[in-house]
Amino acid sequence: MSESLKILEFHYQNRTFTALEKHKAGVPVIGYTSNTVPIELIETAGFYPTLVDANITDFKGSDQYMEPVFDQRTKSIFHEILSGKWSFLNTLIIPRTSEAEHKLYLYLMEVKRLTNNPNIPEIYFFDLLHTQNPLSEAYGFEQMNLLDVFLRNQQKAIFSKENITTPYHLPIHLSNQIKNHLNQLAVYRYQSLLTGVEAMTIIGAMYFMDRKDYIQNLEIVLLEISVRKPMKNSQKLLVKGNCINHTDFHESLEKDGNIVVAEDDWWGSRAGGSLIEISENPLKNLFDKYYFHSPSPRVFPMKKAHEWLQNEILKGVDLVEFYLNKDDDVLGWEKFWVKELLG
Repeated sequence: MSESLKILEFHYQNRTFTALEKHKAGVPVIGYTSNTVPIELIETAGFYPTLVDANITDFKGSDQYMEPVFDQRTKSIFHEILSGKWSFLNTLIIPRTSEAEHKLYLYLMEVKRLTNNPNIPEIYFFDLLHTQNPLSEAYGFEQMNLLDVFLRNQQKAIFSKENITTPYHLPIHLSNQIKNHLNQLAVYRYQSLLTGVEAMTIIGAMYFMDRKDYIQNLEIVLLEISVRKPMKNSQKLLVKGNCINHTDFHESLEKDGNIVVAEDDWWGSRAGGSLIEISENPLKNLFDKYYFHSPSPRVFPMKKAHEWLQNEILKGVDLVEFYLNKDDDVLGWEKFWVKELLG
């Protein structure tokens, strides 16, 4: 394993490391819970953005507030916030683009009201809707502007008279660099140059690193992968699921020689995709990307939600495997539609 791949693997496994280092160095850190929060706005305002994520099994202490029917990731984040692991955050931004996150926001706010728990940071609810219609679009753009105003006010309160504002186009340029590289990684996956486990680690590290450092190491890893010989495999698999924040599922699928070449999830292949347009209205460009092109469980109508999967299957996928939470009662219904699509 190369040094750069080791670095990406380290950050994928040690998810608070960089955020804590930034905090210790005096850099204010803002957390967010999923891909539908525009991290470019966070960086523009001078903050370090980090994905708040957790995957634990012991919920003693927090289980009195949250029922066991919630998915493991939501319960894990809820528990770690209450226990103080994320108390160093300046703000936690939670979007409305999944039912689980909406409930997470409501439960945290209620616990804060009832107990005044000091471990719960300030929470900002980013009320972005993913129903694709003119009313939602207008409302969503208003919410994007309100988030930008909130971050600018936070910036003024923390940095006082310091001018630490970053032009919008610089974080957007970083995002586009990363997306270009991840799109190239996607090509290598279909060429059988790396396993799905490797890909999930390489992609996932992005959420827990300084993005310039991530790009530097990602470029080296891509060069190393490009000269590999293709692996022998029996079937090319695509995984459909929400918030696959670990490699266990991929390991189970690949243990018999199959290879996972893509994921319909922002932890995997959907982290790449189309670039953010750069124009004289960067806020509108960001909104267009996060509203029209970011995956989430609440994208509607279903024809729009299924576009990516339909196109991806045409690339030579042999089988679609579903990653379902134990209590999922929505995503499982799509198995019948996918079966028809595969013929």
